[in-house]
Amino acid sequence: MKLREQKMIKETLEFLQPTPKYRELCILKELENNPKYSQKKIAEKVGLAPSMVNTYIKNISKRGFLKCTGENHKNMQYILTEKGQAWKIELLMKFLNETILLYKAGKNEFKQKLMIFINEGMKKVVLYGASDTCELVMNALGNLGIKILALVDSDPKIHGKVINGFVVKPPCAIEELKPDFVIITSLGCGEEIYSDISGLEKIGIRVRKL
Repeated sequence: MKLREQKMIKETLEFLQPTPKYRELCILKELENNPKYSQKKIAEKVGLAPSMVNTYIKNISKRGFLKCTGENHKNMQYILTEKGQAWKIELLMKFLNETILLYKAGKNEFKQKLMIFINEGMKKVVLYGASDTCELVMNALGNLGIKILALVDSDPKIHGKVINGFVVKPPCAIEELKPDFVIITSLGCGEEIYSDISGLEKIGIRVRKL
């Protein structure tokens, strides 16, 4: 897990805080990839205090998952045992399975919301907000018979970027595309985006937030 992703999880998640097993998995992965890292460096990588990393490493070692070699902290090296490798894989598989379940649950929630728009007459849609949420909505729309005309975003840095086969366009392209609906897929900026493009309603393009 990259440091940026660790920081995002620590700072943004409200409902799914990292568990002890998740932290243990992160530490095991760091130890496997960087056996000569100091505990301070590992702590930086996984987003924990050095004292907490020390506690985890002691616990992991006592359970036979880790061997520590070296006379002092300057030349310490950590080696995952065969038992440790098996435990890391078990933790990783559990993490992936739970992530897939959460993804499916999120997809189903979006699908229920999209069905409301379909019942309102949505057939051709532009998605506003080239985010991870946008990709989830695209997958949810996959089997609903709705034509996605384009993805748009106000950030010029991502104009031209290809997401799931669609080139991200600027918002000024919406009128030319003539969609039935614009769905705002940016959850964090939904109100602001709606305020900017709600005028499309006057020309028959309905704007909806998720």
